[in-house]
Amino acid sequence: MSYITHVLQPGETIRYQGSVRWILYLQALLLAVVGAVASLLGPPWGWVASAICFLLAVILALRAWFIRWTNEIVVTDRRARLDTADAIPVPLQDFS
Repeated sequence: MSYITHVLQPGETIRYQGSVRWILYLQALLLAVVGAVASLLGPPWGWVASAICFLLAVILALRAWFIRWTNEIVVTDRRARLDTADAIPVPLQDFS
């Protein structure tokens, strides 16, 4: 059960519920491709560069997953709402 269902007002219904787009994963994907190309350069520098690229790609992919997991975009019959779980507290955005 999502957080948004707990903050709905009586009689308010959800019309659309979404998340952040998949484009967040693009940096990780491009860095993984760079790592694959770097591995073709051969030992030792190509493999080192490849390992660094793959490690950074995994970190960026985990970051993108966390952002998608912790953000909710909801449109109800009365308002639009964006809930985020940022490390730095940001005022809740409620577009009424």
